[in-house]
Amino acid sequence: MKMLLTRRSLIAWSGLLFCAACTSAPASDQTAALPDTASTAAEATAAPTEVQLLTATLKTFEYHLQANGKIEPLQQSVLQFRQGGYLQQLHVKNGQYVRQGQLIASLEKDALQLALKKAQSSTALKQEAYNALLVDYGGSFGQPESIDQSQSERLIIRSGLREAQLQQQEAALALAHTELRAPFSGRIADLNIKASNIVSATDPICMLYSADQLLLTAEVLESEALRLQLNQKAHIHTLANGGKQYIASVHEINPSVSAEGMVQVKLLVQQPQGLLPGMNTVASIRVPVQKAIVIPKDAVVLRSGKKVVFVAHEGMAVWRYVTTGLENEQEVEVLEGLKTGDQVIIANNLQLEHDTPVQVKQQLAATPL
Repeated sequence: MKMLLTRRSLIAWSGLLFCAACTSAPASDQTAALPDTASTAAEATAAPTEVQLLTATLKTFEYHLQANGKIEPLQQSVLQFRQGGYLQQLHVKNGQYVRQGQLIASLEKDALQLALKKAQSSTALKQEAYNALLVDYGGSFGQPESIDQSQSERLIIRSGLREAQLQQQEAALALAHTELRAPFSGRIADLNIKASNIVSATDPICMLYSADQLLLTAEVLESEALRLQLNQKAHIHTLANGGKQYIASVHEINPSVSAEGMVQVKLLVQQPQGLLPGMNTVASIRVPVQKAIVIPKDAVVLRSGKKVVFVAHEGMAVWRYVTTGLENEQEVEVLEGLKTGDQVIIANNLQLEHDTPVQVKQQLAATPL
């Protein structure tokens, strides 16, 4: 009997201890179940986003018209002899700078010098014959003015003096054409021929170009060509010289549209040292357009596929839907959505939402143009 009571007591005490264990949670679990009041308070008092502002003002927007083209000389000439012959000597080399009138190449002259002497001798003989006829017709020896001018002209032809004079001029001209001289100052290029060879009048000797006056010849769309005017400024650069920029201006606009709808434009490069004919070049022509609100392109962000600009107002970021127009590498024209005086957020705006608290880190003022 006593043993039965002891077993029942042990069972009862075990049940009580099990229930107590089930209803009591560990201290760590109770702590995890409570809300983190410290982190919630930190989020509620998060520091405002630091932003950079730009005051929206009206200014003349500068549209940058992009065009690709090649460098060409303002003046160039393929140099050739006017007659064929034996190329005796070359006096220049590729890349050499020459002055106007400088000797480039020369042909053998011996035969032509002899022909000139023969022509001069023939002229002297015909002059004697003319003087004799002059005396026969009542004039004075060696004095054409002593007889009537028309009579003197007939005697010149009759004596053969006129023909001899023309032959002498031809011989002198042929001798002069054995020398090839620079028609203008410039640089020698494409000199591929060698001396001691026979050349014809159609053989190119070299190319001469104006190294200090280079053009960029490019094509633009006909719709964009209507914006262009002479003397508009441009910047050009090539990949060949490390992206160095050159200043240029619109020199010529061809008033003709190609079958592909393109218009040829030529830009005159200032200080073109380092550029060579044929180089591939990119130009950015600066075309002033109408006055408008112009802001940095980074100020425009996309929200649900729409263009948005954030404006700072009473310490909050307020978004504005905008309609943009033309743009260049740095700026964009705003047609609708902003007004002058708006404080446009231009930096640190990617994470902003409507009514986000902001703090001004830097205030910029746009310069109206």
